[in-house]
Amino acid sequence: MNCKEANEYLHLYLDGELDLEDQVELENHFKFCPACQKRVLFERWFKRNMVQAMTDRAAPDELYARLDHGLRVARRREIHPAWKVAPAAAIAAVILTVVFFPRIEINPTIVEAAVEKHTQDLPLDVSGDNPIEAKNYLQQRVKFAVPIPRFHRPNIRFLGARYINVRDKAAAYLNFKDGLRRYSMVISRGGEEELDNLPKRKLHNREVHVVKRNGYNVYVWKKQELVFSLVSDDPEEDVDNLLEDVKF
Repeated sequence: MNCKEANEYLHLYLDGELDLEDQVELENHFKFCPACQKRVLFERWFKRNMVQAMTDRAAPDELYARLDHGLRVARRREIHPAWKVAPAAAIAAVILTVVFFPRIEINPTIVEAAVEKHTQDLPLDVSGDNPIEAKNYLQQRVKFAVPIPRFHRPNIRFLGARYINVRDKAAAYLNFKDGLRRYSMVISRGGEEELDNLPKRKLHNREVHVVKRNGYNVYVWKKQELVFSLVSDDPEEDVDNLLEDVKF
């Protein structure tokens, strides 16, 4: 797949409308194409802020009317499909967002990236319960040794791993399962400056930052040069107990 083909499928990918085979092919292209990676980040940021702007901000009726007229004129020309279907109110809201908030960070934070990967339930590059195979695969791609956690709770199984990007840096994504409950962990290098803005507490002799995002509990902590982000929809008490006996 080349960049032109990737661009044609991009909005279907962001909307979760691709079948698994096409999604995997597209993500394989993204892994090795920095230009397309940046395009994905921007389009995802744009869609997220479009929704937020539509619900959080109101524009004057006059502006809506002018934009509606402009859109009707523009529809007579060849324009991007995403703009053809966007309602005038959404366009107005996004314009206001961009005008008044031009410094919005396009790259997601560590917490946002971890939740996003968890909710996408990404296909794994290495599947199975062999942590050594996953560790060897990841080290070749992320260029740092990735510790695979061991949970002593007997029902938790290691499902596998994949290579991802977090804030334009290589990172590891790990997946675990306990019955119907699923846990994911992102291990990245750098970005610890973000942790200063997160609430923190002591947990089993470890300083952790615990926040809620989109209904998920996210536990973030730093160990040496690595940042670990665990995402779960379990109650905090259960995640606290889970991390009590984790070993690396």
